[in-house]
Order: sequence, then C-alpha cells, then structure tokens
Amino acid sequence: MKTWLAAIEGWRLRRKLWFGFTGMLLAILAIGVESYWSQRQLNLQIESLYNKQLVGIAETKSAQLQFAHIGRTIRMLVLAAAPEDEAVARSQLRQARAEFDRAIAATRQTLESPETLRHMADFEGHFRVYERNLDRTIALVDQGHVEQARRFVGQVAFQQAAVAAYDELDRIVRIKDQDAAERVAFVQDRARQSLRRTLFLLAFGLFAYFTLGGLIGRSINAPTERIRRSVDLLAHGELDHEIPHTQYRNEIGALARSVALLQSQSREQEDQRWIKVQLSELSAALQECENGPDLCRTLLERLAPLVNLGQGVFYRFDGSALHASATYACSGESRVKTVVALGEGLAGQCAKDRQPRLVDDLPADYPHISSGLGSAPPGRWGCGRSNATRSCWRCSSWPASRRGAIGKNRSSPSCCRSWR
Repeated sequence: MKTWLAAIEGWRLRRKLWFGFTGMLLAILAIGVESYWSQRQLNLQIESLYNKQLVGIAETKSAQLQFAHIGRTIRMLVLAAAPEDEAVARSQLRQARAEFDRAIAATRQTLESPETLRHMADFEGHFRVYERNLDRTIALVDQGHVEQARRFVGQVAFQQAAVAAYDELDRIVRIKDQDAAERVAFVQDRARQSLRRTLFLLAFGLFAYFTLGGLIGRSINAPTERIRRSVDLLAHGELDHEIPHTQYRNEIGALARSVALLQSQSREQEDQRWIKVQLSELSAALQECENGPDLCRTLLERLAPLVNLGQGVFYRFDGSALHASATYACSGESRVKTVVALGEGLAGQCAKDRQPRLVDDLPADYPHISSGLGSAPPGRWGCGRSNATRSCWRCSSWPASRRGAIGKNRSSPSCCRSWR
C-alpha cells in the first residue's frame, strides 16, 4: 500500500484524476454490463417459457376442448330429429374441427422434448383412426342410414380411438406442466444468481470508489501537508531542514521546488544579516582598541569563533618584513616566528607576491592544534593580505562543518592560515 501511495504521489494531478475516474467508470460499466446481460438472459428465458410452455399448455388444452366438442357434435348429428338440428350439428362440427386443427398445429410448434414428440406421434396415429370413424359416421348420415350411424357411434371401437387420442393429449399437457414448473424454477435461480452478482459488483464498486478515492486523496493531501509543515518551519526561522518532494515531476514537485528556492533565498538573506551583525560587532570592538597589538589580538579573538579557527598569528608588515603582533591558541610546539622576511617561507612569499595562499593536506609533522585534552594536525593553511593595514596574519583550524569564512552553519574550511 505504501509503495502504491508513494508511486501515485509522483503522478501529475491530471493522471491521478484520470486513474480515479477510470477505475470508478470501469466499476460502473461492469455493473451495467452484468445487469444488461442478466436482464437479457432472463428475458430470453421468460420468452421461451411463455412461447414454448405456457402457450403450448394453453393450445394443448384448447385442442382437448375442441376434441371433446367434436365428440359432442357428432352425437348431436346422429341424434338430430329435424333437418334444422342436423344443419346446426354439421356447422358446429366443422367449426370444432377447424379450431382443433389450428390448436394441434400450434401445439406442434411448442414441442421440444423427445417425450412430447413421441406422445404427439401416438396421438396423431389414434386421431387418424378416430378421424376415419368420424368420416364414416358422416357418410352414413349423408346416405340416410342414421340408425346404422347411431349404432356405429355407440361401438367400443369408435370410443377407444377417441379415448386413446385424448389421453395422449393429456399426457402432453402434464409433461408441459412439469417442464414449465422446472423452467420457472430455473428462471428464479438465474434471477437469484443475477442478484448476487449485482450485489457483489455493487460492493466491489463501493470498495473501488473508497479505495481509489482514498489513494487519490492521500496522494494529494499527504505531500501537500508535508510541504505545509516545511513552510511553517521556514516561517519560524528553521532554514536547515530538507524540503520534501522536490524530485517530483508534477504540481507538488513544482510547489516544493518553489519552497526550496524560497528557503535558499531566506538562507542567503539570513547569512547576509548574520554577517552584517558580526561585522558591526567586530567593528565596534576594534574601535575600542587603543593600540596596534591590542587591535590585532581583538581581531583574532573575535574572528576565531566565527570562522572556527584552531590557531592563528597576526603579522604586521613594515615594508621589509613581517612582525608578529598577536597570536591565537598557539602552543610551544607551534614555533611562531616573530619576524618573517619577505620571501621567507610561504608567509614571506605571500607578502612578497601580494597574493593569498591556501594549502591543503599538510604534512603530519606540521605543528598541531592542541587543547587540554590532546592535539591534532591542522587540515589547511592559508595566508592573505590587506592593502589598508599592510599587515599579515595566519591561522589554522580544526576540520569542521559548522561555519565557513563568515557564514552561518553552512560549509567550512577544514583548516586555514591567512594574512591581511
């Protein structure tokens, strides 16, 4: 999680928003697609249930009804006492047979299972026998053999074909009732599965919403809060802490780099202020000196803490040689020369050339900087001049990282000797 958050924090705001909205859009799209697919499947199942089962049951029962009506009208025909009754019976018989044929044709279109197809084939066999019996009965009535037609209709053979055909239709109805019940149970199960999938996708969508929203929110708020704390520290004068997220290549990184630039400028202003304060104090202290040696000693004592000196010697230049006027922290082994001729050693050469010198990596036997607890060799020697005073001073310092020449807690020379 932290790795993800750290990676997302470095993204640009547009990419973060695109990532969050895309994730939520995909969740919404998944819910929509699943709902559409489930609804379509349910519609197909319900349509199949209606067209193949419910319509089939209704048409089969309609065929049973018309089949029974055919049997009733054929009896009305053979029992008709008057020509008018016979005509009505013939008309009803034609209508019943037409409706029966329509219902049987519609029933055939709804048959799917091998069992119902087998029963339909058996029904058609029995009905052909029954239909021949009907035609024979009508022919007897047309020939005027009404009594013979009545006896034929009352025979067991005539009734057996009718009963067998009707029983096959009844079996088809029962099978379709069972198939319809199973299909309804299947549709209900699919509906429950669809509901569970929809609920799962809704839960996943909510989880994705809160997760992506939390990641995007934290990726914006967390670095912004860190930069805000850095600005607060800058406002309270703490200029040395590191500004976070300056390496980001996004809006947060641009803001962090702007704050870092502000910190750098604040450091420079603080250094300038600190230098001015120290120079003011040094100038005031020097103005109180009564003679040259006192001025040299005061200058070394004031400069030593500021530039982190370890040892120092202040020389006065009289035009022909350098004369020691003051020392700082010089022990007996330092062997400070009171007079240095022009060109003698690096200090004399520096005075002769009127050029500063700075030497690093001093030899191990060079005079050490000592204290009450021990001593250590200096790391740097320096020499410089001042045309105003025409005097020279040298100094050496411990390796340090607190101050530079006159700077506040920045970089520092390890050790120096210089003159001015």
